[in-house]
Amino acid sequence: MVLCLVAAYRFLLGADWGFPLRLLAALVLGAEAFERPDLRTLLVGYLVHQLGPVALWARLFGLLLGFRKAPPPMGLSLAVGLAVALVALVLDVYLLLPPVLSMMHGANIWAENVPRAVAWVAHGVYGGVLGVAYGLLARVRTEVPNLD
Repeated sequence: MVLCLVAAYRFLLGADWGFPLRLLAALVLGAEAFERPDLRTLLVGYLVHQLGPVALWARLFGLLLGFRKAPPPMGLSLAVGLAVALVALVLDVYLLLPPVLSMMHGANIWAENVPRAVAWVAHGVYGGVLGVAYGLLARVRTEVPNLD
């Protein structure tokens, strides 16, 4: 997902590669993270994203498809990936972040810096990649003989 944000910001808005990580760091460090493009800020942004939303939404995807014995059809895997991305978008961006960030920082730092179209594109790409990657990996896993 963070790679989707980086690409969306770079190619859709012309922002530098580190901006999305500084934005994610600003969720916990505050607006001063925007002025500090140092390694610490970038690492905080990466960890905030990986240990929070990525872990949660990947678990939801795994719960929906991970217990199947046979690999899911690619269409199902893609649909579940897109559905998880839509749920993530609605819950994170529209329901959770506004009140939490307003309480923490007095402003919704996310909404001030992420155009809605970028959030939708990034989440859509994330859901599509998640679904397709899982669909392909599940097929490879069932085709490789067990060496145990």
